Amino acid sequence: MALVLGTNAGFVTVAPTDDPAESGFTIDNSTWASKDTSPSGDNKITEIGWYCDNSTQEANFEVGIYTDDSDKPDIVVGSLSQTNAKGTDAGWKRVTGLNIPISASTIYWIAVELDNTIPGTDADLKLSGGRLDVKNAVELTDPWGTTNTSLDWLPAIYAVIETEPPPPTPTPTESIDGAGSSIKHDFKRFPELTNNQMQLYYFQSPHKQAPERFVGRVTKVTDGDTIRVSADFRDFDFPVRMSELAAPELNESGGKESQSWLEDQILGEEVEIYLTPQRVEKWGRLLAAVMFQGMNMSKLSIMNGQAVSWKDRAQ
Repeated sequence: MALVLGTNAGFVTVAPTDDPAESGFTIDNSTWASKDTSPSGDNKITEIGWYCDNSTQEANFEVGIYTDDSDKPDIVVGSLSQTNAKGTDAGWKRVTGLNIPISASTIYWIAVELDNTIPGTDADLKLSGGRLDVKNAVELTDPWGTTNTSLDWLPAIYAVIETEPPPPTPTPTESIDGAGSSIKHDFKRFPELTNNQMQLYYFQSPHKQAPERFVGRVTKVTDGDTIRVSADFRDFDFPVRMSELAAPELNESGGKESQSWLEDQILGEEVEIYLTPQRVEKWGRLLAAVMFQGMNMSKLSIMNGQAVSWKDRAQ
């Protein structure tokens, strides 16, 4: 069975079991990183593995996920798994039970390091169809450091991903008195109503729905594009997703810096919030332009290099 991205290499949904039957290349006493792009949706990595082509002595191996910076591995995502027994036989070597969150449609590097063995340990790879960075190191480091060799090869290295499902859509249920049907909505989990839901649930809402324009005080900066605010029409804080921009996730390069910059600008301040025509984004948060002292914070963040526009992020 040949190596194929999405099947037995790169990001996969099911861990491979068959021998890739490709060329062997010595992997021990070095560190490999394989480049791939994550699928759409909010994902997490639960397993990382690689294919050992021959029987060698026991040795420790490490695995991890790195962000991409200018077409090279950069910063560790989540945490590294650095104590794993290879065993002595050939076959797939796996680290399970991981919980590494990654962003949708984003370039990452899946990394493996193997300590020295006698004889040398070979890993399967295909001499085309991928991108492999190799460095002479006996441990994974954060950040990655200097790559010694870059090759357009596809190694037998994979990461199993699980996609988080979107919030469930409420379904019609029979009314209590049996006189007809009514719609129930989980306001505790999803306090904001979309435009379509406003017509169905507005009078069922236990709290006032946000008007198209209101003033709120920023109580928390969740990351570079999401804040929590308090407002006089509610007795609880709630999230607002800033429109027109995409900031790095906290576990990505620049994510914490973007969050810190936004905190310095508006944490504790009163801001004007203008809901977009969409009103609510797919994860149930209000989607809005956030204005502070006459400035659109999304545009200011992009101008200061703390985020990019949605259009640029999608490219």
